[in-house]
Amino acid sequence: MGEGHFPTLERDLEAQEALTDISQYVYNGNWEILRTNYPAGSIVRLTAPGMIVDSRYLASTLADITLTLEGVSSLSQAPSQIAETKRKGGNQNKQKRGHRRNDVDPLHPEDAIPDGPLPLVGSVMTGEVLRGLIKTMKGLFSPGVHLLLRSECDPSGSVTVRLQDGYDFLNADPSVLFSRYGVAPQEWTVVGVVGHYANEGSSDLDLEFVNESSVNRGKIANLMAKITSDFGTVGLLDLPRFPGFSIVPWAVYRTLNPAKLREEVEARLPASNRF
Repeated sequence: MGEGHFPTLERDLEAQEALTDISQYVYNGNWEILRTNYPAGSIVRLTAPGMIVDSRYLASTLADITLTLEGVSSLSQAPSQIAETKRKGGNQNKQKRGHRRNDVDPLHPEDAIPDGPLPLVGSVMTGEVLRGLIKTMKGLFSPGVHLLLRSECDPSGSVTVRLQDGYDFLNADPSVLFSRYGVAPQEWTVVGVVGHYANEGSSDLDLEFVNESSVNRGKIANLMAKITSDFGTVGLLDLPRFPGFSIVPWAVYRTLNPAKLREEVEARLPASNRF
């Protein structure tokens, strides 16, 4: 959907009362009202604080940080190493080599992170800890850019927005996206369709899906859906956490500060033409 046509579509949907702003409900944590009045398939607009997350960006960034630390450490040690080489006479060719980046799979940049304490940061951070962080993020967030929106009054639930590659709102490389908007929470606006609401977890599992002569395929499918939903409820899968929900985005943007924008416009106008 072209960016230039979307504002017109948004205005038309509002005029026909097909688009509803649910920002206040999310702000107050009115999850039951949202679930009742705006079921899956409802067209909504939501403005809320949120942050963008991408496990690929985290992996490449941490790998780059370790490379930088190794480089700075090598530069600081270079004079003493040259002096030591001259003292012993001749070149010291048998030097320990680090991980070669050319041998690392681009999909797994964390493989370039060396074991043990990292240079310059001592025992505060080790390669094992960084790789553990990357594995955790990759397990929680499937590859791609995610937008997590939260309620100001009830942080128990959240709204998840998956920004699919190839769409206009994601026409930049993830590293460019993060350099533009940062990693800290900020206010975002999403227009789209409610995808689904998270289910409340339960410990009841129906394991009786096999009898002497057949397998109940429906019960197996229900069991898998139940297990997946329960893992999503506790935050271990790329699913909204109860009592939150997901939004299939049509557009994602940040609202300009109208008061600040007006001040800047007035400052550039002659006094007689100001608002």
